[in-house]
Amino acid sequence: MFYPKKLSVETFVIAIFLSTLDIVALTPALESIMVEYLHPIHWSVWVISLHLAFFSFSLPILEGWAANVGRNKVFIFSLVFFALGSLMIAASHQWVWLMWGRVMEAIGASGIVPYVALQTRRMIAKKNKQKKVNALLILGGLLVLIPLVTAFLVYQFGWRSLFVVYFLLAVLLFAASRRWLIVDQPGRGRQIHGEGIFFFAVIILFLMTAVTLTDFLQGWTAFTHSQAMPLWIVAVGLIIPLFMIERQSEHPFLEPHLFANWRFWLLYVQVALTGFSWMALVLVPTWVSQPFHLHSLFNGVVLAYILLWAVLSLPLVFRFSRKWGFKGVSALGFMFAIISYTSLAWFREGWLQWVMLALLGWGLSFTLASPVHVPLSQWAPVRQLKSGLMTLGMFRAAGGALGLVAMARLYRSFVPGDYGWLTATEWTRPMIQVAEQKVMLLVAATSFLGLVISLLLPNHKENR
Repeated sequence: MFYPKKLSVETFVIAIFLSTLDIVALTPALESIMVEYLHPIHWSVWVISLHLAFFSFSLPILEGWAANVGRNKVFIFSLVFFALGSLMIAASHQWVWLMWGRVMEAIGASGIVPYVALQTRRMIAKKNKQKKVNALLILGGLLVLIPLVTAFLVYQFGWRSLFVVYFLLAVLLFAASRRWLIVDQPGRGRQIHGEGIFFFAVIILFLMTAVTLTDFLQGWTAFTHSQAMPLWIVAVGLIIPLFMIERQSEHPFLEPHLFANWRFWLLYVQVALTGFSWMALVLVPTWVSQPFHLHSLFNGVVLAYILLWAVLSLPLVFRFSRKWGFKGVSALGFMFAIISYTSLAWFREGWLQWVMLALLGWGLSFTLASPVHVPLSQWAPVRQLKSGLMTLGMFRAAGGALGLVAMARLYRSFVPGDYGWLTATEWTRPMIQVAEQKVMLLVAATSFLGLVISLLLPNHKENR
């Protein structure tokens, strides 16, 4: 397998954007999926977290394959794989087929990224500054509208209609790609093996399963439970063969010096905590609207409101990035997240709640859009920037996937009923409020840790 030698920030940005689109599209459908399959929240969130994990793990492998055999071939294969996964989900009536369909969608989406990134790079090069700004505004508007559209589709036609739309989008993208003139140069890249990525993915999947089966309210004894302990042992134990394989590989993905420097370790943990904080977005809209007994359509409205403020804050993110650098912008984003999550944990009514939701949107924007490529480009050689960005993406996705599962598991521990807020009564409502409060405080605590780590990072300002 070969890896393209040049740094492609477009690939990194498009990957974040596509994963965000999937999350905000599926969030309004989560309740309907829980009701149909009769799964509690800590298993239902796998619909989102599993896709996020596989998308991130598959991206470097599919991009390497595209550099080897050609982007166009991989693009066609990935589109077909994505479309088949969407059809499988739309027709599925068993949980296992839903999960397999989401895995197929994730792998297919990761193979689409290299081709779309190349076309995006060509289009951006031909446009002036104003047209680039207009394109960003269109993408931001799309991000805000999607939860409204998906909430309406779920209400009118059911959650399976979303995956029918996914299939139609794949067909539309194929038709549009026939007009793109992209010249492939396969085989021009640095060879790299995927064993390290495979072991990293397996570790994360074992950790996700272990977290799902661990009742943290039982303290340390929860880790010794017969169901959870073997998973924790395997997940931790696989770290050793991961480093052994990477040491022996001629072209490792997880470059040795990227793990030898303490600054990189801080950066990896920081982006993982960014993903953790980011994934609370899946649960917050429902928890905000549920006490008022509002229709599930309102979940999409709350999510769109948060995303609107996230998009509106992007100009400030770009301006502050040039002034304060990655360290300052990330620290400010985590600070916004701490304030918003802590306030939402204690104050759930009145105008203050909407102010905190807006601040949450700012926090998500400041942490996700901060220029993480700037410190990486100053710490790593040019030839290893590509794998460095991919590694950061994998850690961010791992933090997000594990974070969502951990939040759902903690909620389930406080609310032993199968469906939580879906079957709230006068007697269970206090337990549900405590559970939501604890989850908010957990995310606030992880955001505080992210703030501390951000402040420990060396400061690098973005070049003007």
